[in-house]
Amino acid sequence: MNKEIIAKKITIFSGVFFIAILLNTYPALMTEFQRYFSMSVGKSGVIPFFSSMGTISANILAIYLLAKKGTKIGLKLGFLTAFLGLLFASILGFYPLIFGIFLISMTFGLIMTSLSTTYSHLPLKHQDFSMYHSFFGIGGLIAPIIVKFILGKGLTYNYVYLSYFVIFLIVLFLFVSHPFENYKTENYSINDFKKAVLNKKIVILVLLLGFYAASEMSIVVWTGNFYKSVHKIGIKKYSLILSMFWLIFTVSRFFGNKKIKKLGVQKNIIIMSVLTILCVGIMLFFPFKYSVIFFGLTAFFMATLFPSFHFLINYIADNNVKGVVNGVLFLVVSIIGLFFVPFVGIIADINIYYAFGIILLPFVVQATVLPLICRENIKI
Repeated sequence: MNKEIIAKKITIFSGVFFIAILLNTYPALMTEFQRYFSMSVGKSGVIPFFSSMGTISANILAIYLLAKKGTKIGLKLGFLTAFLGLLFASILGFYPLIFGIFLISMTFGLIMTSLSTTYSHLPLKHQDFSMYHSFFGIGGLIAPIIVKFILGKGLTYNYVYLSYFVIFLIVLFLFVSHPFENYKTENYSINDFKKAVLNKKIVILVLLLGFYAASEMSIVVWTGNFYKSVHKIGIKKYSLILSMFWLIFTVSRFFGNKKIKKLGVQKNIIIMSVLTILCVGIMLFFPFKYSVIFFGLTAFFMATLFPSFHFLINYIADNNVKGVVNGVLFLVVSIIGLFFVPFVGIIADINIYYAFGIILLPFVVQATVLPLICRENIKI
């Protein structure tokens, strides 16, 4: 691997890591927000709503920008919204916080789409999407640690966002020091958009990925309710279980490319989907000790699914429309997640087992449909 490729990958991974820290901070601060602003759980729900709206807005904007102007403008706007988002979130006050989180979520939509497009233009042998997504997981693990450390010092939540300016400047320096090519759709027209979003394989794969991502998030969000209602597990014990889940998930992603290379992209998706279904089934119906073990195995088997789908979609898409495709991909993931996860929660109030039945449906569909639309098992 030459020095230029190494520098590009380090810069891209640092961007993904930074975005993950930003995006995963507000969930870690939710109870602190509720305490500081004397909010009910219901009222605090406005925070994830504005976060989702920020991501969706940015994804819609990115579809146009990456096609017409290119990835460079996406990155520049992303860093601008990151700076402004951190600035507003650093001001003590509910409305500055909401606006700051909205802008930070826009940063995710703009920078992740731009970086995904840039990464997909690297030589094929250097496109380790499993490691790419593992840095998002690492950022997700680091964010709660930073939050706990700063709040543990008796400081208010805004000092968390103030501290992020240090990381912001380091990452910005890396991007300025190692500028990327500007990838865009040449001579962009509405036909290019149609070509990108009406490709039958891409449409099906994006929908499969969208529902898979929503199921993955639902497992994380609602498994706590399962352990509380069935095994009478409290929040502290479940927090440890969830930390185990994310640790296994992140480590599995970091080294997941070896598994994908060995099995092939399509076979990896099919086999890991089937094994996830089996693990969740055992988790639901076996005693607590075995349930926790298979919850951890669920993380291991799910870890390479999103990276495999992401690689496959970019592999099929023409280079000329990858920016549009990645914008649409993250937009669809955001919109499906916005409705799917709360819907599963409503069903969980009725019956937690029915809820997990719905969660597993996308795994069944992707394991069944993928062999029909992608007969070639692509080896990286």
